[in-house]
Amino acid sequence: MPTWNERAAQALEEAMGRLGTWVALGLLVLVAALIAGIGTHKASPGPSGLAAGISLFVLGATLLAVLWYSLETRRLVRTQRDAAEITDHPWLHVAGWPAEHPLDADAAIPFGGVEARLPIQNVGRTPALLRDISVRYDHQPDSKDCQVMRGSDANPRVLAPGQQFVTKVVEIRFGEPEPPTLYVEVSIRYQTIHGGTGRVVLRFRYADRIWKSRDTDYDCTLSSGLTLPRPESVAGMNGVCRGPRQRGGVGRAPG
Repeated sequence: MPTWNERAAQALEEAMGRLGTWVALGLLVLVAALIAGIGTHKASPGPSGLAAGISLFVLGATLLAVLWYSLETRRLVRTQRDAAEITDHPWLHVAGWPAEHPLDADAAIPFGGVEARLPIQNVGRTPALLRDISVRYDHQPDSKDCQVMRGSDANPRVLAPGQQFVTKVVEIRFGEPEPPTLYVEVSIRYQTIHGGTGRVVLRFRYADRIWKSRDTDYDCTLSSGLTLPRPESVAGMNGVCRGPRQRGGVGRAPG
């Protein structure tokens, strides 16, 4: 969480980034110089009034130049820090679709089922703290009956660079001989050692015993508050797994 000083510095930087602020400060310096010059001239008529006005104007312009230089230096340092943080970011590589493990039929599962697992690997340079993995799903209208057990994981864990973690997504127990049709959404949230955050959202479709990958969203926020570009679909998520819309899925034959 940013400190009061950091919030104040950010507010000042945003204000000084507007042209109107510089125009107002310039006019303030000019008015102050005029008042000082006129006041000095009335108190002691002569060239000293003009000199006082010019001196105050030069002093104000110098202060504005120093302020501008300080802000530009701060922006440069922040840009370099953000670039280094992006380079060291613990980017996550997630499989395009879940790995399927069949469930044998027995008395509890007369028609069998499948368990879907998703490999997650840290391909970045620094560790990632996985905060939680949440799963949502929707049934296709008029789909076959089934029992779905979500595999959400709320236990924080550290994923070192190059390390892989396999999480259980869902367990589908068939209620009829024909498999159901499901839309599954997996959201992975993590935190970086620099204080930034990231989120990966993957959407899958399970139908005819085949997993298909749908659209995927990835967004992250740096410790400075800079959010890297993210699709509108992530920004507009309302917490409901979206329905039968599909984009360019990649099929996976049952293994």
